Amino acid sequence: MIIPEEILEKVFDTLPEITIAGIDHQCFFNYGTLEELILLLNRKETKQESRYPLIWLLTEFKETGDIDNHNKTTIIDLKLVLATFSNEAYTSKESLETTFKPILFPLLQNIVKALDQSGRTQRKKKDETVRYKFYKKELKEIAEKQFNIILQDTWDAIRFECTLELNDSQGEIRIIYKNNF
Repeated sequence: MIIPEEILEKVFDTLPEITIAGIDHQCFFNYGTLEELILLLNRKETKQESRYPLIWLLTEFKETGDIDNHNKTTIIDLKLVLATFSNEAYTSKESLETTFKPILFPLLQNIVKALDQSGRTQRKKKDETVRYKFYKKELKEIAEKQFNIILQDTWDAIRFECTLELNDSQGEIRIIYKNNF
């Protein structure tokens, strides 16, 4: 049986580190529902620096493929949130220069490259990306209204969606990354 979360974790483990404020950070991949994302972001014991840049797979996706143990491929409607810590005082221009251009755009480019070159995934339909300035505000409302949680972080984010085919190949994942930003 193909488990999308496990395949994506292996693919995203190949991502290069991202430099934030002169410090290299490994991307933090996790998955779950929107509620789980809110709970993770609100954990006091999770250091802010260790959870960004964040790649969050929303696991409420449609999966198409044989249900038996012999399926070789499955197709999912992939929904990722790519986020990094930001500053609520930033203007759109400041966010573009401090979070999107140096962190989120290169991260998105590397994710697309990883999905295209991994040998385990293949994008099937046109991608959709949406930029969020202060994505926290949207989540903040959900957190407060639905879960009675007050989020502390402010972040900029990109939502990336595509139809993705995954296969059960066991070959080594080798991806050549080149930063064009």
